[in-house]
Amino acid sequence: MEKLFEKKNLGIPVTLLVLLAYFIGYYITNNLGGLLAAFFFGVIVFAFDFDDKVKNAVKQSFMIGLIFSIVYFGLNILRYITGIFPVATYENAFSLPMLLSNLYRYAYNLFSILVVIIFAIFIIATLAKKDIKLNFILDFLGEGAGKQPKPMQPMYQQTPPMQQQASPMQQASPMQQVPPMQQQVPHMQQVPSLQQPSFQQPIQRTGCSKCGVINKEGATFCASCGAKL
Repeated sequence: MEKLFEKKNLGIPVTLLVLLAYFIGYYITNNLGGLLAAFFFGVIVFAFDFDDKVKNAVKQSFMIGLIFSIVYFGLNILRYITGIFPVATYENAFSLPMLLSNLYRYAYNLFSILVVIIFAIFIIATLAKKDIKLNFILDFLGEGAGKQPKPMQPMYQQTPPMQQQASPMQQASPMQQVPPMQQQVPHMQQVPSLQQPSFQQPIQRTGCSKCGVINKEGATFCASCGAKL
């Protein structure tokens, strides 16, 4: 017994449960007394965590059944309105009661055919093992795929307007605008180039005969001892 409850769907085939969900939905459409059976069936499906196909079938079938039952309720109101008028007013084919009666009869028959066709499509698709999803119902229940977010466009870093133009105080001075190699060098005295000394004849000097000191050329007396050269 424990293994039976551990298994999804309680061992009942998915196709059979989906068909049962759509038949209950059709029953709700024609008779609101089926709401009690729909409630217990929905509790069992979600309490025992049945397959997603069964859950979607329950949601779609019960929502469609409730919508169709509301439409039937509106048609019944129209029928009750036509019953207010006396029978004698129906003798004229163009009287208001007769027009309302015809409108109710045609609308009721056409809508009943539409209900049968829709539930027949669901049942045939289930037998063919095809899953039909009504997105507007899933979106209404908050379980639809929803709109995908738009891809974010890359944002490029832009220069702030205040930094695009430099203020006059921030502009470079004339000395900064000139390249270092082109800055004017203050005037400096030109250093004379060293010229190689020309070859001259050696100067002849006279030595003192007394003290031996060599004196300049042309000297008459010795610069050391004063002796006459």
